[in-house]
Amino acid sequence: MSKRILSILFILLLAIPVAAGFKVNKAGLPKRPQNSYVYDEDRLLTKQEVQFINGLSEELYRKAGFGLAVALIHDIGFADFRDYALNIAESWGVGGKSNEGVLIFGAMKQHKRSVEVGYGAEGYLPDVLVERLQQKTIVPAFRVEKYGQGVITLAWEIAQV
Repeated sequence: MSKRILSILFILLLAIPVAAGFKVNKAGLPKRPQNSYVYDEDRLLTKQEVQFINGLSEELYRKAGFGLAVALIHDIGFADFRDYALNIAESWGVGGKSNEGVLIFGAMKQHKRSVEVGYGAEGYLPDVLVERLQQKTIVPAFRVEKYGQGVITLAWEIAQV
């Protein structure tokens, strides 16, 4: 493909979240939502599910200094989903200065999910445990399109650790 076509495709890819009413930063990543810990581009979660996650996130931060955020993106194009999730976590500052937090991420069109764990939380949330928690919670729920249930149960399991 020519550079011009690729440029047009990239611009269109960036326009999708903007057209849906979501804001993106200069890197094309979604901006951190104001007054919420949840970015849900396709509105897959109910208001009550978002409220529950927000309440849990606030309590975790208040009691333990632990950051918890959720980003459910419609389409990340050809980007590597792990890099995309990590870039969101970094641009949002999930976990603050101590980098003690997690981002629960889903790329819905690509059927990819990830939990990005900050360096400050890796000691008690190792990759093996986080993958086991995902297999137990979010994977089966997403298969039957129960996105809110999957995110909430995963967030709750992480909070218990």
